[in-house]
Amino acid sequence: MLRANKVKGIARLDELARLLEYLPITTVDMRQAALFWAQARQQGQPTAGDKTIDGDVILVAQAVTLNLSELIIA
Repeated sequence: MLRANKVKGIARLDELARLLEYLPITTVDMRQAALFWAQARQQGQPTAGDKTIDGDVILVAQAVTLNLSELIIA
């Protein structure tokens, strides 16, 4: 949105950010993501380019490290 100068969309995201809580990505999260990434690769299921971990793997790792009994990712 920034590159395309989508001012209205940026404003809507800013408004959403005021309503939601953000959690920092920790070293524990990233190590869990690296483990998930390696496991997926070993099973022949790449999730991103050869040398990158994509955001989905990081998001799932962060969710897992929260240790919640119920969690919804949308």
